[in-house]
Amino acid sequence: EKVLGKCTDKIITINPNLMQFRKETIEYVIMHEFCHLKYKSHCKKFYEIIEKNIKDYKKYEKELEGYQY
Repeated sequence: EKVLGKCTDKIITINPNLMQFRKETIEYVIMHEFCHLKYKSHCKKFYEIIEKNIKDYKKYEKELEGYQY
């Protein structure tokens, strides 16, 4: 399955396959899902929180291309 993490109805689910990635990438996916507790969509405010906490988040997004989270 290509879904590494999801947040549905305030429940975060992490696919165990995420553990194949580097620690920083795992932390990014977890932060991404936590941000969905506040914002369901990938709106501007959503990415403001991500960038405040993980400055170079775009490099992790690039590493995760082809996966959903």
